[in-house]
Amino acid sequence: MNKRKVIIITILSPIVIIVSLFLILNSYISVDLKELNGKGELEESFISPNGQYQANSYIINEGGATVAFQNRVSVTSITDENKEFDDETIYWLYRAEDLIIEWQDNNTIVISNETNGDKIIDINDPTTYFNYKDDL
Repeated sequence: MNKRKVIIITILSPIVIIVSLFLILNSYISVDLKELNGKGELEESFISPNGQYQANSYIINEGGATVAFQNRVSVTSITDENKEFDDETIYWLYRAEDLIIEWQDNNTIVISNETNGDKIIDINDPTTYFNYKDDL
């Protein structure tokens, strides 16, 4: 092998390894809220003021002794036959805490806990959804 190929391989190999490790770790670290839909044990339900939506609070315990319980809050359409929302996760918190969940209006939920304070979530605006991995 000539020197030029050895230099190129020597430079590119660590870069390829680092990028590969980053992609692998990121797939384990980053969790889309949609991946949590349907998970957990139902704790409590809250009906929106207009009766169109139901917010459900769940406790997720899927990690055994090595992973703490997690809170998940989702929204489901009650009156909409098209199911605009069907158990769509809008809030996920690792290390479950007591949550206070209140509908502020027909489309806005305020979720409070001792550690993170109030999170105001517009159910029609996914940018307001809370994912502890992205928002803490």
